[in-house]
Amino acid sequence: MKQIILLALLSIFSLPAMAGSFYLGGGIYYTAVDEDFNGNNFDESDSTLGINLGYKFNNFIGLEAGYYDLGSYSRQWGNSQELSLDTDAVTLGAVGILPLSVLDLYAKVGAAYLDTEVNAIGLVYGNGSDSTTEAYGGVGGNLNLGSHVDLYLEYIVFDGDIAVDNIGLGIRAEF
Repeated sequence: MKQIILLALLSIFSLPAMAGSFYLGGGIYYTAVDEDFNGNNFDESDSTLGINLGYKFNNFIGLEAGYYDLGSYSRQWGNSQELSLDTDAVTLGAVGILPLSVLDLYAKVGAAYLDTEVNAIGLVYGNGSDSTTEAYGGVGGNLNLGSHVDLYLEYIVFDGDIAVDNIGLGIRAEF
């Protein structure tokens, strides 16, 4: 009986060490699009912003929601063909974390709701909006700056109708 009581007390006192925490972050991203439209190469990049809100269940597993402005792009081929894109993503995904002293490595995977505004002249693609839910994934690292503040660097791939790659640098606060 004493062993059961001791085990129960140890379990209760270890709960705060396993309790989760929320985090909020934001950063600047280099976003690149590389697609072919009617045989025309569309290779453009933009500086964009992203924010995320997450919950770490423990030191190894989390859940994260995010918003990423994936950029505004415009390209013209000759006098008769032009394409403009404006894309955003809202994400929800799982995060796996490998804590290593002052550096944490992580990978994330989930679903992204991509909203793309298209304006095409002289191409098969028409004007309008295209919204899809697609997979996304990424890897990154947090440099722990102390007192619940991290500097992060991450690489994210959005695999929608138009493939988009992001490399971001930002700051994240845990509370």
